[in-house]
Amino acid sequence: MELDKARELFSDRFNQTTREANLIHEVWNSFANWRAFMGDFPEFKGHFASGRALDLGAAPKHEGEPIILIASGPSFDKYIERLKKWPFDIMCSTSHAATLVYHGIKPTYVLALDFRSNWGEMDADHWEDDIPLITTPGVMPDLIHNWPGKYFLFRQNVHTSPFYGNAQRLAYSDRVLDWNENRWQFNFKINTEITMFGCSPACQLFAADMMGYNPVYLVGADFAFKDDDHYRFRRWGWNEEEKWHEYPMTPGSVVAKAPDGGGEDGSRGSSSRIDWVQGDLKSNRQLFFYKKNMLSSVRLAQLKQHRKILLIDEENDSLITELPKVKFSDVMELEIARKTLRDLKAEYKEGDDRRSLDDQTAKIKILSKKVKALPRKKYIDVIEEYLADLHTYVIETTSGLIYVESVNPKDEILRFISQIDSSYICRRCNAKINLWNPKYPTASMSTNDKKCGRCGEDAVEKEATLDKEKNINRISALFDKLHGEKKLDPVAHSMVVNE
Repeated sequence: MELDKARELFSDRFNQTTREANLIHEVWNSFANWRAFMGDFPEFKGHFASGRALDLGAAPKHEGEPIILIASGPSFDKYIERLKKWPFDIMCSTSHAATLVYHGIKPTYVLALDFRSNWGEMDADHWEDDIPLITTPGVMPDLIHNWPGKYFLFRQNVHTSPFYGNAQRLAYSDRVLDWNENRWQFNFKINTEITMFGCSPACQLFAADMMGYNPVYLVGADFAFKDDDHYRFRRWGWNEEEKWHEYPMTPGSVVAKAPDGGGEDGSRGSSSRIDWVQGDLKSNRQLFFYKKNMLSSVRLAQLKQHRKILLIDEENDSLITELPKVKFSDVMELEIARKTLRDLKAEYKEGDDRRSLDDQTAKIKILSKKVKALPRKKYIDVIEEYLADLHTYVIETTSGLIYVESVNPKDEILRFISQIDSSYICRRCNAKINLWNPKYPTASMSTNDKKCGRCGEDAVEKEATLDKEKNINRISALFDKLHGEKKLDPVAHSMVVNE
């Protein structure tokens, strides 16, 4: 497959396939896990009542501390020995956790991405009970049953789904009768929502962002491979004979069966397939899709503050060129120096000799030249241009970002913005109300009626406000720069709200 064809990759086919495949299992798993978390009074209190389960928003805060996020690329193997010496926090997914334990590395947090996350992935010789699991209620019940530590829970930010937007939220709540008001009150246990971009490092980034980690370093975020027999990291597990073993990898192969998608049915296909080769890097549509998701999450992470996100890539193993690339040794030296300075400041008292503080500050200034994050605006500009090249545009609102996929946004963007500007939500029951009228596609519709038709509460508010002119001008400028001379048919693929 030519790179140009891969670049014009619309995510909606992949997203729709993933949603359809995952939803039924996550509904089932959420019901199966309900008793473990919510309890069955009086026989069993449940993890929320016992304090083992908390909303992710209640997780410890690590403001200004560094963290490494693990992805599944083959370059992960190159950094194993150095990860053993990393004195700061590490987050991985259930796919990487046992491999880290095999190598003698203890992850700080393990994240379970979706319904496929199961205890079989965690086949290690031991697990300590002081490692929290970051998870949704929709993972496999055996993972929840066997996990020895705490749980930090979140829900998927899919308000268009009645299950994710309302049913799962209600199921994981305490229902209490307010005798004074003569009505039921719901105390929701899982209030944190994370936008799911379909790959674990993107979800890890949002969790790290919520906990305040900054900077964030990515390891194994390759989205490409060089060796057909080593297209992802070497995974280890503890087998039935109580011995460590390496899981085999099937060789990659050139696949030209369905050039317009991961599979003829829109499925993402195998991560080992080879659609594209440039120099010694090989990749495919699935990995392009994951790269697009990863960079979309980096853009979203810049929403509230300057989140410094850097890629540890010493041998150009990654398809990502939009993020700063740094060496592990430089990162280690800098972060140890920063930690030393933090400790010195904590011990410093008025009147003490400041020379050690000044010397350490000067050292950090020199070391920082080798580990330079982009300015916040540069992160935004670089990634928005990358996304626009893939016909994906970012609409900024007061509630977050909305990603719109369109090959002719100049004709369509005002309609999208009018739809957003006509959207309302009930802050009590999460009901969505859209007043947009297709007869007047570029007009924003509004209401002063606060009463919700579903729950009857006066809790209806505009879902988001936005600067129409600013968004239109920015998107038009990007389109003109990257696609202005191309003649394209107006096709709108998807609109995903990422709050």
